[in-house]
Amino acid sequence: MKNVIPVVFTPDGNFIVQTTVAILTMLEAKKTDTYYHFYILLSENFEKDRLKYLDNLKKIRSDFEYTITYFDTKKIDGLKINTSHVTHSTFYRLMLADIYDFERCMYHDGDILVYGDLSEMYNVDMTDSYIAGIKTIIQQQGAERDRKLIEEWGFESMEQYIFAGDLTMNLAKIRKNNITQFFLQQMERGFPQQDQDVLNYCCYNHISFLPLKYCFLNRWKNNDEIYKYKNQIYMRSEIEEAKERPSIVHFAGGIVKPWVNTRAAYAREWWEYAKRIMPEEEYNEWHDLAEEKTRQRDWTNFIKQAQNMTGKKYIYGYTKYSALLADILVESGIQLEAYIDKNKTKQKIQSSIPIIDIEETLQDKDASYIVASQGAYKEIIQQLTARGIEKEKILWQEGKTDLYYMTLDTKYYEAEYRDIMFSLLGESVWKMSIENIRTADTKQRWKCIWR
Repeated sequence: MKNVIPVVFTPDGNFIVQTTVAILTMLEAKKTDTYYHFYILLSENFEKDRLKYLDNLKKIRSDFEYTITYFDTKKIDGLKINTSHVTHSTFYRLMLADIYDFERCMYHDGDILVYGDLSEMYNVDMTDSYIAGIKTIIQQQGAERDRKLIEEWGFESMEQYIFAGDLTMNLAKIRKNNITQFFLQQMERGFPQQDQDVLNYCCYNHISFLPLKYCFLNRWKNNDEIYKYKNQIYMRSEIEEAKERPSIVHFAGGIVKPWVNTRAAYAREWWEYAKRIMPEEEYNEWHDLAEEKTRQRDWTNFIKQAQNMTGKKYIYGYTKYSALLADILVESGIQLEAYIDKNKTKQKIQSSIPIIDIEETLQDKDASYIVASQGAYKEIIQQLTARGIEKEKILWQEGKTDLYYMTLDTKYYEAEYRDIMFSLLGESVWKMSIENIRTADTKQRWKCIWR
């Protein structure tokens, strides 16, 4: 009798294509004696016609076995979401023990590609654990954001903190100790990283740890960033195995995902799989839209938009990224009046461009605002329009942050470097040699890309 591994996905209507791609890669990467049964947990409000992609997959893979489960999500739909690219379906994983009766399962987000058999991940020792996952390296570095989780949110430590996107879950033990109720209580607190914080908070001291290869972020493929962390938690051999032979590649973060950034590492591979489960016309529409979103981020486009803005120009928010943005705009001949930031501490920073409160700008009805925030931009734009500022006077771009450059496929390195130097060199940048561009690059922006 074959041993069947239950695998759960919890997509909303906008993530069913990605989930279907993830399932296809799992089926194509498994060993011949590994059997998965996929459980798709959906809100009862899910649009049924979106399931056509699963039907398409069944035509490709006869070994695709799945069960659709609907449940009432009213308790979840009103919960606070703090991350712009995340939806309420992210909380569904916390309910699995009360919905399904199997002893354990794997849970995966839909933004993954699978390159290896996952039976060892499923069979990890979980004698005293509720969940098993991969430790996050960022939370081990003592950053202010994570110190707040200890000081303000009550975490005992960050040492056990794991990614929530690829898990093995001990549903029997969660049921036995009524941990789902504990999850429900903590969901309502509005943790900064939603369900990931809830899982780590509630399961502390009951977490098993998996090798990095089961959640290798695409941002680490083409650089040495993962080696540079001060507090290194992975063995070098573990990192090298994950880079060379990842079992799961995870597109963690908004700007790293192939369907919004066609230049990201592993994007080409993702689109090859997507083409197999989508009708040709629909695939072309998706790909064209992704290409357009990618082009819109280019500095060449952003600079031209900023040059067309009238009146005095202000950058909303003072951050490392907004400082880069200001440098590039000034190099392009655009005069900036000030950064706007209500943080009084930031207003005392010595900067060549002053940092002021927005109240000092509101009397100028012709002023224009460039929003630098990458996370809270929607709220900022709403605040600005609520203060009577016309949308035409507000410019936001999903920017080329450190994360964007870290995630790049190597084939785009040269073009991206030329793009970032366009502000200084103008149209001639497209004709110059890379050596001549680097000579002009006194700020060494090449390091943004060749990391």
